Amino acid sequence: MSKRWWKRVLVGGVLLWALTGCAGGTDQETQPPEQGETPSQEEAPDAGDGATADAEVKAVYDNNCASCHGANLEGSFGPSLTSVGSKYSKEEIGEIIKNGKGQMPAQTQLSDAERESLSAWLAEQK
Repeated sequence: MSKRWWKRVLVGGVLLWALTGCAGGTDQETQPPEQGETPSQEEAPDAGDGATADAEVKAVYDNNCASCHGANLEGSFGPSLTSVGSKYSKEEIGEIIKNGKGQMPAQTQLSDAERESLSAWLAEQK
């Protein structure tokens, strides 16, 4: 019985180690810019009237899309959206969001206005 117990502990430890290793990443994303460095365009806040609209559409994306398509459009479970505007028009993207495509389900929780602004924003990703 003690041999089995040790095997289970060993296997459990290896699995735990493997799972925590998969969840790890670099902490480069969370580091503030060094003194004297200027934030990149992605990090720099927008100025002007479009700042609020961009923040709102980014929030819609973060809350509804990022879990599958990645926080930076890089793809995860779903495909990358970094150049989705080169492949689909704004209208086609809106239809995909509304009706789903392939493994992606229809995003019925979005209002028409949210879907419209999200599809316009994604169509700009080329």
